[in-house]
Amino acid sequence: MDDSKEKNAKSRALAEELNNRAKQEALERDRLECKQSAILHNLHENYNTHIGVTSLLADLGFMQNSAVKISRLGSANQLNQSKPRPVKIQFRSEVLKIDFLRLLNRFSKRDDMFATQDLTKEEQNKEYQLRMKRNDLASKNPEHNYRVRNGMLQGKAKSSETWTNLDIDGNPKDNADPLTHNPTISTSSNSINSESK
Repeated sequence: MDDSKEKNAKSRALAEELNNRAKQEALERDRLECKQSAILHNLHENYNTHIGVTSLLADLGFMQNSAVKISRLGSANQLNQSKPRPVKIQFRSEVLKIDFLRLLNRFSKRDDMFATQDLTKEEQNKEYQLRMKRNDLASKNPEHNYRVRNGMLQGKAKSSETWTNLDIDGNPKDNADPLTHNPTISTSSNSINSESK
């Protein structure tokens, strides 16, 4: 009888360990996919999504096989004519994704299209908190502009062209921006996430 209980306990422990390992592997796959993916906003719904994205990539100088997966987010039932559903583009590498983010935001014929990084759930929560703080700072300091870029809160005086990285309390930070390695950022250097003017 004791042998049977011991075997059952071992089986349950093994099943739990396998389940935890499977969850961890799924999280790692999601993180990798997010690292390699960008979210394209304002690609018109009446376009064939795949053709629209591959045409845009070609205009930006990307090889035809740069993207491994292109999908319109949301369902057709959520179709809102005034605001197209975003498109997720998974690239072959994180480097290609970063190049796409930088090039698209410099591209002159983009028809109001812009791209943001694909975020994990934890990153989405952090971005939400930063946007709430940005809105709070903007309401208390109308003489300044605030925005969230690449997971960082930034601010500048309305008369200035230079953005400064801020800590969560709205004070200037000493650390450099993770992409440019500069403590201050010009108005055109980073991808568009969210801004308060």
